[in-house]
Amino acid sequence: MQNAKEQERIATGIEIRNLLTRSNTPLTRSQAEPPPIDTPVRVELPDDTEDSSISKAPFVSARGSEIDGKGAFADKSFEAGEKVCEYTGKIVLSHLCKPHPEHFYVVEIEEEGLERDNIDEKIRYLDNDTFVVWSGVDLKGTRMEFGINGTSTIRYLNHSKEPNVELKIDFQGSTAVWSEKDKIKVNVMAIRKINSGEELCFDYLFGNKKRIDFKKNLVMNVDDFKGARHTIESILPVAIFGKKGYVIEQGVKRKLCDSDEEPTESIIKKIRQTEKSSEKAGVPIKVLNAATRKSFHKNMPEEKWNRYGDFWNYISSDGNRELDITNEEILKELIDDINNEGEELEYRLKLLHTTEYFWVLDNMVGDWKTCIKPKLQAIKNTATAAGVTEDLWEAKKLSEFHDRKELSDKVWRICANQWNRLNDNEQSLTDSDRKALKKIQELVSEQSELSGALKNKLRHTTNVLWAKAGYSVDWQLYASSTNPQTTVSRRKSSKKKRT
Repeated sequence: MQNAKEQERIATGIEIRNLLTRSNTPLTRSQAEPPPIDTPVRVELPDDTEDSSISKAPFVSARGSEIDGKGAFADKSFEAGEKVCEYTGKIVLSHLCKPHPEHFYVVEIEEEGLERDNIDEKIRYLDNDTFVVWSGVDLKGTRMEFGINGTSTIRYLNHSKEPNVELKIDFQGSTAVWSEKDKIKVNVMAIRKINSGEELCFDYLFGNKKRIDFKKNLVMNVDDFKGARHTIESILPVAIFGKKGYVIEQGVKRKLCDSDEEPTESIIKKIRQTEKSSEKAGVPIKVLNAATRKSFHKNMPEEKWNRYGDFWNYISSDGNRELDITNEEILKELIDDINNEGEELEYRLKLLHTTEYFWVLDNMVGDWKTCIKPKLQAIKNTATAAGVTEDLWEAKKLSEFHDRKELSDKVWRICANQWNRLNDNEQSLTDSDRKALKKIQELVSEQSELSGALKNKLRHTTNVLWAKAGYSVDWQLYASSTNPQTTVSRRKSSKKKRT
């Protein structure tokens, strides 16, 4: 005879199983033989309740599908244009995998107890986006896209070239701050009459010209690429809680302040301008996003590709911190290669524009060209050795600089105005600056008919004043092709301007 507790345990097990299997016929005692003591009861769950975290969407059931394993089925009829249900679930974010731009990471954040300093503990990285609907809405200040990871039976929607539903994003705008994330809604809408019991399907390829390989998982493991986890966990505190920390400008560390914030429209404009200037310089977007060394530059040493690639990954930090010692050293090497006239011009331009692109893309604060303090004294020494002394690069009048017979008033004004701007406080480089620098570059080129003495004066004066403004990158390379819209603060000059 079984004791009372054993009988009660069997009865409870039978009741649970009956409820889960929706059976109206009670199981017999022989069918419900209890498992050995300390062995958990194993219960077969029906298709639409296989995961306790999956809720039932209104009027939508999940069961076996002839299309692909499991599908979502209508429990009632719907007319064309009628809302079937909302696609509900947990908010997730995507982040581009820079070494392989067609791939990305998927991040889920636990909000309970979330603080700036514990984000790394609250993040969960997903290994696929099978049930995620991407909204096309980015987290403001980043290129991380909001998605909804389905947690109801509607998530089993399958693909069909003859769909009966479509997904409509209900949100105004292309970006949202973190506090607005729950306002992003995805509605499942009937596009024709749907009968009760019919499987619900939508066209995955709608509006997408690319062929999708449904068997290929594009979600990357965050630990497969050095720096990826650190990058994501550096961006999120800024995007969610705001900026905090320090930034290096002109080789000097300063605290971030409210004035460093930029509207998203301005950031997007900078990105477009950076892409445009890169294209004009012969560096297409596919090179900026190259996944392999050979597709970036076939003659680039493997060691440098890996080293600079790590740096480009690292600067995906949204400007909330200064460069660490390792990345400062890498940036110094990178700038040395950009400035090395012994290297191929094509290679130098690729390095320059890739660095500029990722810096602007991730909304880093300041200008990378001023993060490494230029070797001002060495530049002054070189100028002096060439006969261009301080009295020349500080000259206020044309008569103090050179003979009027060779250098016209018009050309002097162009040069003097540009040199004045390099000394001005809170001036940002514009397209006019680039054009003026381009003009000076033409004057000092081999094709110019000016005398060697005047070329030296123009070249070395620009070298010195450019370096004094905090720039460590070759101004002639900048004049040829770099993005002129980057804002850089400069020290206030107390000296009288040239006239």
